[in-house]
Amino acid sequence: MAAMATCAVHAILNRDREEVRVPSPFGQPLLEYLDRRGLHGNLHSDRAGDLITLDGEPDMGRVRLVLDNWEHSSAAGIASGSSL
Repeated sequence: MAAMATCAVHAILNRDREEVRVPSPFGQPLLEYLDRRGLHGNLHSDRAGDLITLDGEPDMGRVRLVLDNWEHSSAAGIASGSSL
């Protein structure tokens, strides 16, 4: 249980393809988080995890900032025992 408290979800941003990869089942909560911040996309799942393809041509610096905030909030949620 202690190892889980220090675990954090890390989103991998592919700037060239405007995609974000996260482990399953974190794709749907991340897509909802991005959508609330005005970044829209589509979710696809495969054996490697969840892949979000972002719509349009978003500012990748802004996307990274939003992902960093999501990672920080998801780590805090895991440590406190709450769900995403």
